[in-house]
Amino acid sequence: MIDIEHFTKIFYSLGEIDQSIVKKYIHGDSIRNISRCLGYSESFIYERIYKFHKKIRKVSRHEKAQDFD
Repeated sequence: MIDIEHFTKIFYSLGEIDQSIVKKYIHGDSIRNISRCLGYSESFIYERIYKFHKKIRKVSRHEKAQDFD
């Protein structure tokens, strides 16, 4: 699990569009709804969320590795 400090740092490193997408997703909006609201394709929304998750997982794995040191 990632701590809030790392999550916030990653979130604020995103561009404005990606932040909007992630905010809506975290608040429970569906990919379809986000797509309609922001005017982007569902595949674009999915890709942006996937890349955010990927960054989070990378940091999370790194933190876990440090716990074992």
